[in-house]
Amino acid sequence: FEAVFDVRKLMEGVEGIESEEMTMETAGPLHPIIMKEKDSDKYLYLIVSLRKPWCMHVSSISAWNFRSFDELIVSFPKGFIQLLGPNGSGKTNILEAIYYSLTCKSFRSRHDQDLISFNKDYFRLETEYTKDGLKKKIKVSFQKDKSRSVQLNEKEYAKSSQLFFETNVVVFTPSSSYLIKGEPNTRRHFLDRIKLKINPEFSLIMSKYKQTLQARNSLLKNI
Repeated sequence: FEAVFDVRKLMEGVEGIESEEMTMETAGPLHPIIMKEKDSDKYLYLIVSLRKPWCMHVSSISAWNFRSFDELIVSFPKGFIQLLGPNGSGKTNILEAIYYSLTCKSFRSRHDQDLISFNKDYFRLETEYTKDGLKKKIKVSFQKDKSRSVQLNEKEYAKSSQLFFETNVVVFTPSSSYLIKGEPNTRRHFLDRIKLKINPEFSLIMSKYKQTLQARNSLLKNI
C-alpha cells in the first residue's frame, strides 16, 4: 500500500533521530508508522499514516441493447462532467449503464431483465477506465434465461461481488433521500461500504466491532 503523511509530523520524527540512518515499519494502513534508528529495537517516534486516496477515471462506456439504447458509445474527458438533454433523452440511462457495468447492480431495478431493450434478448456493456495509473476494461453481459457474464481485462469473474474492491463508484439520485430521512442504520451501512472501498482492512475492524457488540449484549442479558 502507499501511505500519505503530514509533512510537519514526519519531519518532527526525523529530527528526533540522531543517527544517520533510520527505519520505518508498519503492520498495515490502519497501524501507526514506527520510526527508529537502524539496528535498534527501541522506537523513537510514532506517526499515523493514511492510505493514499483512491483515484479512478471512467474514460468511455459502450452499451448494446441497454434500456433505450440499441447502441451507445460515449467517451469522457477528465474533470467535472454534466449530461444535458431534454427529458426522456437517456441521461439517466447513461448513468445507470456506467454504474451497472462497475457494480453489476442497477440503482433503478432489482431485475437485470428490466434493463434489456424492448424486443431484445440480451444487453452488453463495456467500460474502460484508469485506476491508480493502470488502464482497465470491464465487460458485462446478460442474456434472458442465462446467467450474467463479467470480465475484467479479459479474465472471467465467477462472482460479480469480486468487483466490489476493484471499482470506486457512488450514486446519488432523488430516491437517495432515504439516506437523510431514513433510519440511522441505513446511513451507517452506506458509509461503512464506502469505508470498505477506501480501505479493505476496515472489514477487520467491523468484524471485531460486531463480535464485541454481540458479547456485550449477551453479557447484559445475563446480568
